[in-house]
Amino acid sequence: MAWKNGIRNQDGFLFPVKAMAQVYKAIFIKGVRALVEQDKIRIQNKKETEALLQKIYQKDWVVYAKKPFAGPLQVIEYLARYTHKVAISNHRILSETKNTVTVQYKDYADKNKSKAMTLTKQEFIRRFEQHILPKHFCKIRTTGYLANRGRTQRIKTICSLMKIPPPPPKIKIPWQLRLLEQFKIVYNECPCCKQNTLKLIAVTYNDDS
Repeated sequence: MAWKNGIRNQDGFLFPVKAMAQVYKAIFIKGVRALVEQDKIRIQNKKETEALLQKIYQKDWVVYAKKPFAGPLQVIEYLARYTHKVAISNHRILSETKNTVTVQYKDYADKNKSKAMTLTKQEFIRRFEQHILPKHFCKIRTTGYLANRGRTQRIKTICSLMKIPPPPPKIKIPWQLRLLEQFKIVYNECPCCKQNTLKLIAVTYNDDS
């Protein structure tokens, strides 16, 4: 078996979009038929199920395809917004009152302009809660040789067999440095005199909630 490089067509796509739609439709319906035969999907009866699948097959399916990302760093940055950040950053919260919260957002339908939106606190909390994963769910789940149990030993074995250097050790970036890089805030700088004189004494929590 030899590796064969793919050749893009004149439009810059590796596969024609319409052909991808037909293939995906066939694979999807084949999977549905298998689930029906295993009695994992029940509609009404076999005749009605077959009629429904034929109706679905006759429809035109659409496959959304777009140009590739600019590079791996852009892909990592894009995914990081969803895997390593909260639903909304603090700097996007412009103001708040007793009953409302005003946030900054980007209007993609209006040339990506930055705008302000005022929501009731109930609506703000409702939208925020939609980004909280249910119990026992996680944002990132690794399988195969990257699964948690025995991952370190497997990676060592793979590197040894492939005769490549092991991955570099993880570098833990202090929160003070991250605060400076992301928000340009010096953790111990006084907002009034701009001197590095602030010290963390204690953390208190409000129990009135």
